[in-house]
Amino acid sequence: MYTKVEQEEIGREMKAVLDQLWHTGELNLEKPDVIMELKSVLYYLVESLPPVIPIVDRRLVTAWKAVGFDPKDIEDPMAMPRFEFGDWVGGDRDGHPFVTSEVTA
Repeated sequence: MYTKVEQEEIGREMKAVLDQLWHTGELNLEKPDVIMELKSVLYYLVESLPPVIPIVDRRLVTAWKAVGFDPKDIEDPMAMPRFEFGDWVGGDRDGHPFVTSEVTA
């Protein structure tokens, strides 16, 4: 399903991620607080996801056409499926000793 160019791009990205993981510590040295958890989630929402959305859109259009759906149905960007995200940072209260009512208020 991937084009040759997409396969090469994926290969380069996988090598970069593996290299980054190789140089990343495996354990947190301290328990994360709510602010640390929030920063982690924001990193993914701001840095990781936006570059992927156009790739997902292109793959959707390719798959849409491959199964015989009318491409005109998704020509308008407003007709494309939307991503929605939610999180539980600071609201889990599932036994995390630093998540208190004062923190989540």
